[in-house]
Amino acid sequence: MLRSFSEVEGARIHADDGQTGSVRTLYFDDESWEVRHFVVATGPPLAGRDVLLPPGTVWEDGTTRASVLRTDLTKEEVKNAPGAESDPPVAAQQSSARLGVPPYPVMGGAAEIPAAMPADPRTLRAMDRSAADPAEDDGLPETGDPHLRSAEEVLGYRVRSSDGEIGHVEDLVVDAGDWVVRYVAVDTRNWLPGKKALVAASWVTGVSWPDAELFVCVDSIELKEAPAWNPNVPIDRVYEEKLHAYYGRTPYWVWQRRNATRRKEA
Repeated sequence: MLRSFSEVEGARIHADDGQTGSVRTLYFDDESWEVRHFVVATGPPLAGRDVLLPPGTVWEDGTTRASVLRTDLTKEEVKNAPGAESDPPVAAQQSSARLGVPPYPVMGGAAEIPAAMPADPRTLRAMDRSAADPAEDDGLPETGDPHLRSAEEVLGYRVRSSDGEIGHVEDLVVDAGDWVVRYVAVDTRNWLPGKKALVAASWVTGVSWPDAELFVCVDSIELKEAPAWNPNVPIDRVYEEKLHAYYGRTPYWVWQRRNATRRKEA
């Protein structure tokens, strides 16, 4: 089942022994687009802290609303889960390094994040094919995952193609089966009023985190005629097949089958 981040954000997390909290955001890997952590706001009567839950412990049972997710953990296990500050996303790492504040807003507080951040090594490689010298100061803390990003961080980022800006990130679409970001939802209101379309995360060719921009291998003409995305309509396989056929791209599920076959033959 494909869910938008807007649907997942705020979803209640239920264990067998009761509600454990709600989803504050998702942390994902900016190279593989795999979800690494659910950031869950526990709140009373638990410890009242934000904790990290592995995606493998969170699932949809197919019988509840999208606003409810299940976990294999107990309320006590959630209470004792690692705090969100134990593995902060890059923006929070940089905030901590530059401003001298805690790397993550603890107890639901809001941490100030600078408007412009120095580029990480991946950004430098994507934007400058000459590649950065790894010995140079890239502005990142010496510790921490340099590819961990918060889903809410990328909302509003400008989306650029080879022929200019084509919109901004309206939402992310996540596969709730294996918790991978499958699509970036692009709002083209400043260019095509009312038009919203999906671009596969695998078609993102680079990200300029300091400039808040995503670069995609889809041009403006293609996007103009692409199948529209309606956030109020569930995304089914028929729509996905139509989308990939329009762009002439091999769907991710075909690659998954091919890789599974290769693993069996190996």
